[in-house]
Amino acid sequence: MLTHNQLNWGLLIVGALTAVGTIGLAMATFWMAKKTRDLAVQEERHHQDGAMPICLLDEAVGSRGNTVEFESQTAFQYRIYGPLRNIGHGPALNLRLVLRFPTFNNHEVIYDLDPLGAGEVRGAEPATTTAWDSESVGADVYGNLLAAHDGRRIAVIPIAPAPGFNDTTIKMSQDAWGDIFLEYTDIFGNHFYTHHTKNRQHQWMQFGKGSRPDPIAAPVIPSGNKSAFSVPGFE
Repeated sequence: MLTHNQLNWGLLIVGALTAVGTIGLAMATFWMAKKTRDLAVQEERHHQDGAMPICLLDEAVGSRGNTVEFESQTAFQYRIYGPLRNIGHGPALNLRLVLRFPTFNNHEVIYDLDPLGAGEVRGAEPATTTAWDSESVGADVYGNLLAAHDGRRIAVIPIAPAPGFNDTTIKMSQDAWGDIFLEYTDIFGNHFYTHHTKNRQHQWMQFGKGSRPDPIAAPVIPSGNKSAFSVPGFE
């Protein structure tokens, strides 16, 4: 027969084993719950990645500088040439095009575009023809115009004077654009952007998640300068 002390020790051992088992079961339950949660997050991420849009502009024929054309004959406006493509697996919603002018204090012209479906191409139709020829405008100018119009126009963006971007700077902005941003969201509300740059020292396209990057602060202009803006040929 067990003595009183032996019984107490037995009960203590049983209690300790029960506690260890309970802790082990709790840890296993926690690990399983975390694993299930991680798998659910991973599955949702894969699900969203499977519906991610990726929008881009084709590099313009001849030169990426031909992507934007300024027109001032009838109304101040920019013509943007593409085509514009969505090479992703989901529609691009809330799509807009942002044209940035580093020369003019990083002024931006923003234009809303219609949603673009997965695999959709916009601006593949021939651009409007013009009556320009090499004799009337000069061979060099004609070559640039031909390169632009051999592309496909995807947007005509009307522009108006704004703070820091008045009539004079608009007229001077023909070749002053530096960056094009395409901003859009997917069906889950995630934000994306595609950055195109005119600077040939950098790659034409960069894709990113979230909001477009802020412009680099404009350099401080010495007080002795005549104008706040300096564009070759317009000093």
